[in-house]
Amino acid sequence: MSSAGRSGLPLRYPDVAIPRLMGRRAWWLVVLGIVLPGSAQIVAGRKLFGRFGAIMTTLFWALVALLIVSLLLVPAVPLTVLTTEWGVLLVQIVFAAILLVWAALALNTLIIAKLVRVPARSRIGVIIASVAVLALMAATFNWAGGSLSAQRALVAAEFRPGLISAPSDGRYNIMLLGGDAGADREGLRPDSLSVISIDAETGATTTIGIPRDLSSVPLADDSPLVTVGNPCGSACQINAFYSRVMTWDADLYPNAAAENSDSGIEATRDAVEGATGLEIQYYALVDMGGFEQLINSLGGVTIEVPTRTPIAFHQDSRGNPIIVDWFEPGVQTMDGTRALTYARVRYGTSDYDRMARQRQVQDALIAAADPWTLLTEFTTIAPAVGNLVRTDVPQGAVGTLGALLLKAREQPRGTLELVPPLIDPADADYDQVHQLVQDALTATPAAP
Repeated sequence: MSSAGRSGLPLRYPDVAIPRLMGRRAWWLVVLGIVLPGSAQIVAGRKLFGRFGAIMTTLFWALVALLIVSLLLVPAVPLTVLTTEWGVLLVQIVFAAILLVWAALALNTLIIAKLVRVPARSRIGVIIASVAVLALMAATFNWAGGSLSAQRALVAAEFRPGLISAPSDGRYNIMLLGGDAGADREGLRPDSLSVISIDAETGATTTIGIPRDLSSVPLADDSPLVTVGNPCGSACQINAFYSRVMTWDADLYPNAAAENSDSGIEATRDAVEGATGLEIQYYALVDMGGFEQLINSLGGVTIEVPTRTPIAFHQDSRGNPIIVDWFEPGVQTMDGTRALTYARVRYGTSDYDRMARQRQVQDALIAAADPWTLLTEFTTIAPAVGNLVRTDVPQGAVGTLGALLLKAREQPRGTLELVPPLIDPADADYDQVHQLVQDALTATPAAP
């Protein structure tokens, strides 16, 4: 090319004898590399490497855009990918690859800028800007990589591979058990029992609270419990099924361990199905103590306390209780310790009041777990979830259920508490209970 032609392409054919022009050229190359990695190489004549970088960058941002659009339109698809081990590993590989490409392009930009020909002030500025961009990229990808690693570990630890259960009558029904036992769950009597029923289309959710003292629960004819009789007598309370079966009939459900469950959970599932008339596809066993860590990782929860509720008391010399602290009525922001105390407190209240407070804490937890918080605080939240929940939800179903729970945040939530005076837990009419459950499910409207 003639010298006249080259003079019209200063980025590709710079006049190295003019330091001021070389300084401007260096800044142009750095800015181009930031705006579209690879473009600096293209204009400087390194077309093959530049085009490779530009194509990789374009594909990366196209994938990001596709992910965002799919999260808005069909969230079950990207959530399914992000809640399976292979899906998270694939995303990690993509992130690592684009980081390496961008880092190589940034370093190459410094080479083609011919810094030795750039004035000292501009040279220092270009180096600082390039290092700052590289540091920002490294920090961003380090955060993303940490979040993905935490996600992959959580998926591997908490969700088993397995078949996905179909909705029953258009709903997913999840049995939620709350207790304080350790990891082996020996001797556990669930501190709280409920069923979360989610409409498979709209995400409209109804929570059915089951009292611990619900007795004489009917069992299906095909339940293994029928072969041994009601495990703790005809008046067996529903929260006693777990410990009784684990102590005396732990081999009653031989496939339970392979499905990330145990005989106590399966016996309780049979009892809850008999009590509610619903098919329970999945369970989640929640360590109530783990709520404290999870709530703290979310920055606390907001709860409206309806009535003055005692927190702590001591006894005088005659054994009479003296209340020393209260939850005052009104809207309060609670950390994990305070929220757990609010859910557990017994003095001066009934088990049924406590059920209502536990439901408040559960609803507040759902409200606090907004998508932005989950995204930005995931490395803190993931260990808390791992310490909190044991479940038989398979990896392939997490995306579908997660998408429905996102919908549920925008839907009215129904509640049915099977407590007096609605029913008598010691002598319940289960035909009536089943009808109450069906009425509650059909009464929960979907938001427009």
